[in-house]
Amino acid sequence: MSKSRRRYGWSLAFKRSDPRVQRLSPTALRGLAYAQRLARAARARREAMLAGEQLLPEPLSVAQLAADEETSAVAINRAIKAARVQLFGRDLSDSAIYYRLRTRHNGEPCFCAEHGCKQQLPTSTRRRYCARHGSGAARVRRHRRNARHPTAG
Repeated sequence: MSKSRRRYGWSLAFKRSDPRVQRLSPTALRGLAYAQRLARAARARREAMLAGEQLLPEPLSVAQLAADEETSAVAINRAIKAARVQLFGRDLSDSAIYYRLRTRHNGEPCFCAEHGCKQQLPTSTRRRYCARHGSGAARVRRHRRNARHPTAG
């Protein structure tokens, strides 16, 4: 079974103004730039294919990028890994990275979904309700209230 290719599209989700990007080490910052360059090249090739162009841009590989940058492919992969680790806490798989990007809250505070509750929730969890409104008794009250008044939330 062949090893699947790494994807770098996750890098395009980060802008220079992002506070997480500003806290990156110089190596990880270089790695993010490498990943963004690889992702942009892949995106340009995909868009050319979808447009039906006959002359497609050559796929950019890490080895070609290393030759352009006059460094080794190992150094580029190491820098990209450093960026992944510093941005996501550890070296996650591609699917885990895209899942986190899909479910992140963009730094916005999350609040309890119960009407009128102002309790702030931790952004690292997928919880919808605070401890008080997430209990079994609170769920039963919501269910019974919604059964009586279907339009009430």
